[in-house]
Amino acid sequence: MRLTRTAVLSLAALATLSQLAQAADSNNARSLFVEQAKKPTKPINMGVSYWLELERDGKKQRVSNKHKFLNGDQLRIHVKPNADSYAYIVMMQGSKGDKAVLYPTADKEDNKIKANKEVVLPSEDKYMKFDNTPGLETLRVIVSRGKIDPEKQLQDKPKEAVKITHDEDTKNDKVPDGTVVCIVMNGAKFNGARNLTVETDKKEAENETLVVNKDPNKALTIDIALNHAKGEKTAKKDKPKAEAKEDKDDE
Repeated sequence: MRLTRTAVLSLAALATLSQLAQAADSNNARSLFVEQAKKPTKPINMGVSYWLELERDGKKQRVSNKHKFLNGDQLRIHVKPNADSYAYIVMMQGSKGDKAVLYPTADKEDNKIKANKEVVLPSEDKYMKFDNTPGLETLRVIVSRGKIDPEKQLQDKPKEAVKITHDEDTKNDKVPDGTVVCIVMNGAKFNGARNLTVETDKKEAENETLVVNKDPNKALTIDIALNHAKGEKTAKKDKPKAEAKEDKDDE
C-alpha cells in the first residue's frame, strides 16, 4: 500500500492535534492537582479542591458559590490541598461592607492542613452564618505552603487572585496566567473563560472547584463571590384549618 502526499499530510496533522490534546490535558487543573498530590513532598505546584456545605432548615446540601443564599443560611467550606499547607478565610466584603479574618480563629490557631486530606472550615462544629442584610459578599480563601499574616489581606488586592463570580455563566470568572481552574457543574452555562474549564460528567464531585497555581512557591488566593439574596429560609405556614376552627370557637 502506498500513502499519497495528502494522506501523509493528514496523518501528520492528526499526530500534531493528538500531541496538542495531550499537552492541554496535562496542563488542566485536575491533571496538575493529581500530579502534585501523588508526590506531596516534592514542590511541583500549589493546588486546592473545595466545595461549599450549606445547611438550611436542618438539611445539608453540597453547593457551589453560584447558589443563592438566604438569611440565616449556614455555610462551611470543605478544603483539600495537594500539599501540606496553611489555610485562611477572610471576609473581604460583607453585605454591610464589613471585613474580618474568619479563620484561623482565636480558639483554633493551628491552621495547618495536610496534603490529600479534606478538612472542614471554620471547623467540624462551627458554621459561617448569613445575617439579615442581603447583598453581595466575598470570601477570600488562601492556601499557602508558608504562614502569612491574614490581617494584611483585608487591604490587599493581589493580581494573582482568582475571582469566582456568583453568576451561573462562568465567562465573568477571572483566572490569572499561571493559574488554572476547573469547576464541576452539571448543566452549566459555559462561554469559555480563559484558563478555566467546566466538567459536567462527574456527579460524585458535583460543585467541586479545583484551583492550581503552577508556581509551587506562590500562595493560592481565591475570591469567592456569594449572592446573599432577599428572602427568609422558610416561609410562614398557614395555621391548619382544624386548629383555626377551634380558635374561632373559643372566641
